[in-house]
Amino acid sequence: MKRRTFVKNTSLASVSLGAFGLVGCGNSTNTSTTKTEEPVDELFFKWSLAQWSLNESYRNHGVDPMTFAKTASELGFEGLEYVNHLYAKYYEDTPNLLAAVKKMTSYLKTHAADNGMTNLLIMVDGEGDLGIQDEKKRLEGVENHKKWVDSIKELGGHSIRLNLFGEGSKEEQMAASSDS
Repeated sequence: MKRRTFVKNTSLASVSLGAFGLVGCGNSTNTSTTKTEEPVDELFFKWSLAQWSLNESYRNHGVDPMTFAKTASELGFEGLEYVNHLYAKYYEDTPNLLAAVKKMTSYLKTHAADNGMTNLLIMVDGEGDLGIQDEKKRLEGVENHKKWVDSIKELGGHSIRLNLFGEGSKEEQMAASSDS
């Protein structure tokens, strides 16, 4: 099934179920002229937004990824899930990569706080394959990922998400990934 078809069908199902729930919640036996509204309980979960959901806006329509916290807040989300490579123009091709990532992280932290948002994680790509058999290259990848671990720690988040990518048998890839 194509992604677009899946999203369309899932959306239609959600709307249908939501409408069904609204109809079922009606109280047709209430004949009172004064309506007492019950307080709405808070949800037992909070919503976060994966920045990748908006990647087309950043990559093809000139939207600045530095505005992610404001956008997510306006959409009603509470948590942020960043994507490192959407910020590449802020840290690539700089004389001091670590300083550039730290500066970007500081801005994102302030911007999130200004918009009442919680930083949760960073999705990291393009920093090296952690499931390959070549130990030297794998260790380079581990080193490359450390700046993102430091970044999410500074942001107050809890994790990074990454793609291990590897070579060899499934067992060899799992062993190399575990070593990484």
